[in-house]
Amino acid sequence: MAQLGLRDQWPVRAMQSGGVLGSLGMIGGQIAQGSTLGQVIFTVIFAIIFLAAIWLLAIGAARRSRADGTERLSEREPRRSVVIGLMMMAVVMWLAAGYGAFIAVLWQAPADAWLELAYLGIALCATGATVVMRRSRQEWLAHYRRDWPSEG
Repeated sequence: MAQLGLRDQWPVRAMQSGGVLGSLGMIGGQIAQGSTLGQVIFTVIFAIIFLAAIWLLAIGAARRSRADGTERLSEREPRRSVVIGLMMMAVVMWLAAGYGAFIAVLWQAPADAWLELAYLGIALCATGATVVMRRSRQEWLAHYRRDWPSEG
């Protein structure tokens, strides 16, 4: 297995750091707005599940990126609709993060700042996931979808 270069490393790091920021922002937002203990506990459980899922996906993406040759390719074709869906989610989350920053500056409430952190984390995570899936799709297509006349 090869060492990851910066090209392969940044989307994985974006997913991991986005998961951490998103989880901290969710929990901090609940605490800052004076939520009940039950709401905070539910948010902590949800944030831990979210962080674990993102972290495991990032570890799998890093492991796939370190592989050589056909081991690097996924077994099935990564669907174009998944890449487009992730891209749309990333755009929407960056727009929500921009709007959240505007609200946080306008209202200057501590809860808004924490929730802005969550928006930024999730946007960063969605951006990293989009890049990972797009590269996976491009690599798969480059290997399996060659034009048959050019192979001769």
